[in-house]
Amino acid sequence: FILGKKRIKQLSVADTWLLLQCAYAHDIGMSISAKDLISQMAEDNNIYNKVKAICQKEESAREAFEFIQPLFDYYLYNKKKEDCPEDDSDDYLARTSISQRLDAKAQYDIFSSNDFARWPIKLINAFTIILENYVRPRHGEFSENILSEDFAQICDNGIVPIRLRYLVARISSFHMKDRELLFEEFPKKTLGICKDYMNPRFDAIMLRLGDLLDLDNGR
Repeated sequence: FILGKKRIKQLSVADTWLLLQCAYAHDIGMSISAKDLISQMAEDNNIYNKVKAICQKEESAREAFEFIQPLFDYYLYNKKKEDCPEDDSDDYLARTSISQRLDAKAQYDIFSSNDFARWPIKLINAFTIILENYVRPRHGEFSENILSEDFAQICDNGIVPIRLRYLVARISSFHMKDRELLFEEFPKKTLGICKDYMNPRFDAIMLRLGDLLDLDNGR
């Protein structure tokens, strides 16, 4: 659609392969496993404030965060008691904003209300929205990690060099980075498959343009 049939026919075998691989694989980081997600979040410093800041950018995410915020508060409160058991809990609450939101009865009287049946669904939906917004800014990086791990287990079949497979992972990562970095990272022309040539910089830019024009999911 962007290139037109005439220019598509001018693509080398390597460029065609690379464009198709990147198109199909670049968003695999949005499907990060629960194990990897837990690991990433555990390593993330100041996860509470980071998630809160991310969720302020979009209304549904902001509402989702507000719905589960008391759970974060309970976690922070209990962690404080574990880390500083000598600190009087009432005094600690008085000195923090948690005291404004920690009243379990006020926040979750829902358990004894007619809304109890809907509460688990609302909670799951809220966490889904929050995790999606947490993963999205970094899903290019996650894609590279997932693809690189997969490619490390693939033997060179003698047709498509393993270096091209890792190039797919790298380009997938860069579709979420500053476009100026593309010119530093990827060469304009390099050896492709067998005796043909490929244009990694062009392919990386085409991926970003195609991703920008993706109109799925109600965009």
